Amino acid sequence: MGGSCCTVAVTGILGCRWSASTRSTEKTKLVEWLAFAFLVVVLLLNFILLYIWIVGENGSHRLNWGFWDITGSELDLYSIILGGCILIFSLTFVITMLAVLHFILNQQLFIEWFYKVVNFIFLLYALMMFGLIQLFYPDGWDHVPLSMKFLAAFFQICAVVVMTFVTWPVAGGFAVLKRRGRTLLCYIGIVLYCAFLLILYLSPLGINSPCVLDELPQKPLVLAHRGAEELAPENTLISFEMAADVCEAFGIESDVRISYDGVPYVFHDDILTRTTNVQMVFPQNTSQEADFFTMSDLKKLDAGSWFLEEDPFHKASTISPEMRNVYRNQTIPTLQEMLNLATSYNMAVMVDVRKPLETHPYNSTWFDIALQAFRDVTVSNTDLHYWFGSDGNALVVLVKNFTYDSIVNEYINIPFSSIKRNNEENIWTNVWGVNMDWVYSQYWCAATPSVTTDSCSDFKSLKAPLWVLTPKQYLTIWLVFDCVSVFWVIIIFIVQFRRGRKQWQKSDRGESELRSQYT
Repeated sequence: MGGSCCTVAVTGILGCRWSASTRSTEKTKLVEWLAFAFLVVVLLLNFILLYIWIVGENGSHRLNWGFWDITGSELDLYSIILGGCILIFSLTFVITMLAVLHFILNQQLFIEWFYKVVNFIFLLYALMMFGLIQLFYPDGWDHVPLSMKFLAAFFQICAVVVMTFVTWPVAGGFAVLKRRGRTLLCYIGIVLYCAFLLILYLSPLGINSPCVLDELPQKPLVLAHRGAEELAPENTLISFEMAADVCEAFGIESDVRISYDGVPYVFHDDILTRTTNVQMVFPQNTSQEADFFTMSDLKKLDAGSWFLEEDPFHKASTISPEMRNVYRNQTIPTLQEMLNLATSYNMAVMVDVRKPLETHPYNSTWFDIALQAFRDVTVSNTDLHYWFGSDGNALVVLVKNFTYDSIVNEYINIPFSSIKRNNEENIWTNVWGVNMDWVYSQYWCAATPSVTTDSCSDFKSLKAPLWVLTPKQYLTIWLVFDCVSVFWVIIIFIVQFRRGRKQWQKSDRGESELRSQYT
């Protein structure tokens, strides 16, 4: 009765075949096989898409900021797209499993046209999302190879376990081929299958994870991006203070601009609308470039209340009334104010100094103005480092008691081998865009001197990388799983072929008895 109910449910939901008269145990038609193959392809595409968005959470802030830059909306675009990917993958998985259950229950597969149309829509959605990543979030692709390096060892173990279980039906299929006299096809299939397993067993030889090492390097120092921006309004003095007090960050990474009257100040965006109340204070100049305001006008703006109202990191509910008042009283700080605070905490400072527009009165002297602010707080030229980027902006770094020969600031797609080479050549490597524990763990294992992060408070509590194995430990795990798998694969093939031989002999005896009875 249970099996019958299951059959009714499976065939009814997927093919609207609720009654026994509409169901069939005949062979599945070619068109339905093609529809099933299409289902599997769409499932795999949506799985890949979901995986990209999950590991892409490391750069979700950049996606949301980019969306704001284009549309002016504070919408959490990343969370919305991730929710859509989870929903569509789940629905595609359910539809595919209903189709697979047809084969398990020995029922003819029939997929209602509604599901075929829905599956086609899901395909369009996946392709559209891939296009969205390519156009608006190309950094999302960088997280895929990075995550594969981190998870490759575990993917290989999981794949070995899965393929060991899959061997049962596969070996059964080969036994059927041999029983039907297709011996050559059977042996070719076995050789190909065993070759695939051999490649899978030996794949760790090509896995080069930074977290397989003999000795764990020093924990990377943390530069708090725009201060403790997940805890307080970005690029404000309270954000920088919390980076020091709460996160115990090594330094601050931020952005510096030049005001219309020649004062370097700390601010990221080209216009003021996202993080200030410029619409209320200067309603006529809402869309005006931030650099075309004087410093006295910039100081009139509220740079903290937006954090409580927009709640970009969903932490406003944890903020005390006292701190809310502090946030509401934040203004746009000058570079001098930030440097004085950083110096009082003995923190390093890394800033991206933005070149003003051609029509700005300090377009030719902008860098000298910013550099002078740094020289006012240090007495040693060895503490100060700067260079110009390809975008025309300048990167300035202030580090006390610097012992390296030079500094490079790289995105997370930097090869681990480059970090190792830089360390050997006494070059400080700072990697920016490190926001998730699994990303930070890899750069910890790779002996990265420092990272820039939006999540400084999270890394403070991380006592060790998420996983670390010595080469000997990894070799042991690898060999144990491979040897156990080889043992069970051999046993499964022996059992399946013996079962097949017995069934063939039983069938042969049955035919002989029928012939003797007929005679």
